[in-house]
Amino acid sequence: EVTVTLQIMDPKDVIGEVAEELQCVVCYQVLDNPHSCHEGHTFCKGCVLEWIQRSPTCPIGREALHADGLSFNRPLASIIDRLVVRCTNHDADGRASKKRRSDEGVEVSGGGCEWTGKKSDLQSHLDSVCQFQRHECPNSRCRTLLFPCEMEEHKKGCIFRNLQCKLCSKWLLAVDLGVHETMCPSAIVPCPRECGRELVRSSLPTHEQEECPLTPVQCPFEAHGCRVRPVRRDIIKHQTEGADRHASIVSEKMAEMERMHREMDMRVAQLEARLDRTVQRVNDTVSGQDRLKVHVDATSERLSESIESVSAKAEALEYCEKRVQFTIYDAAQRIKNGAVVCSYPIEFGPIVGYRNFKLRFRVCFLKTHLAVHIEPCGGEWKGYPLHLAGSSITIGDVTNLFDDSVAIDGPQSSFVFGFEKFMTKKSLKDTDCFYYYDRVEIDAVIHVEPDQPLLHLEVDDSAT
Repeated sequence: EVTVTLQIMDPKDVIGEVAEELQCVVCYQVLDNPHSCHEGHTFCKGCVLEWIQRSPTCPIGREALHADGLSFNRPLASIIDRLVVRCTNHDADGRASKKRRSDEGVEVSGGGCEWTGKKSDLQSHLDSVCQFQRHECPNSRCRTLLFPCEMEEHKKGCIFRNLQCKLCSKWLLAVDLGVHETMCPSAIVPCPRECGRELVRSSLPTHEQEECPLTPVQCPFEAHGCRVRPVRRDIIKHQTEGADRHASIVSEKMAEMERMHREMDMRVAQLEARLDRTVQRVNDTVSGQDRLKVHVDATSERLSESIESVSAKAEALEYCEKRVQFTIYDAAQRIKNGAVVCSYPIEFGPIVGYRNFKLRFRVCFLKTHLAVHIEPCGGEWKGYPLHLAGSSITIGDVTNLFDDSVAIDGPQSSFVFGFEKFMTKKSLKDTDCFYYYDRVEIDAVIHVEPDQPLLHLEVDDSAT
């Protein structure tokens, strides 16, 4: 059965007077599913929810009201269910059955339904008894509304009713059955080639490919050039009548293949000759590489000999480094105690060509500047030049380097190498000065030059 949702009932459908508290103040109908607010005002649930969506206030007291503030009024709903009402179809204008329903005790007339009873029984009456209540067709996709007396006749001819195909037993809607019959795989249909046979539609592809005498087929000589496609029943006749033409086609094909074979032989001969030339060039290249390898090995041997000679000369080059540190205060105290100059001797040795060689650092404090000198002061001398390039003197955060071009030629030389004016007052900023305890660092680097210059390395680059 199709259930019909009961709508709000007009007070006129109630037999007798309807109390005011049983009516909704929003729709003025008998309360349906009564719900009350916290102030005790009662409304149809659907009416009050629609009201709150527009204005969240009580329709009567105008206090703030939300859906969670409503509660079902069970006592009032019980009173409403006991009301005696008429059928909502009591004044219906429709066609209905004229027969009596003795089992239900209902007299049906053409003017409308005459049923009366409790409101709680009204829904059941509308769903199963009332001959004036329209119901929707139970078939899927059909939305036709019908009286009960029309339902059976409609279902017999409804285009949305389920029907079973008599050929394949598949269930379909009646509206789709006509289309299905034109493509049903179990239907018996004639061969589309008009060979005279009737077959099940699903077997037609196999029939055409393997059996039908009117299906065009491939000639056995198609691979050799025959383009005729006779029907299956004429294939023997085609082979008999076309024997001479087939022989001519095969002959032409063989001649073409012989020509292609000769061309391939010529092409192979050309490729073999080209391959021989390539192999010869590769062999020539390999021979040239072998000769180049011999030349490179000889050059490498000469290079090794030159490197050994250079290494032997380089071993004669000696490098020594010494450092002396003192403070300005220490040097000043020595001068104050009677020394004319303050000297700091440093011994280097033994080094190649020298024994107990000594350098002396002499520090002089003058009125306007500070002077630092370096001079030899003893030891054996072999005549090799001594270069001081790379030496430096640092006072505080100021550093001066020695000139790279100056060298000491001998111990008897009166030449004094150093800085006559290492630092003058003019070179200082107004706020700069030396302090007594500024550390003086002197780095002396000695390079002993051998008696012969290093050989210039020459490499034969003729072998590229």
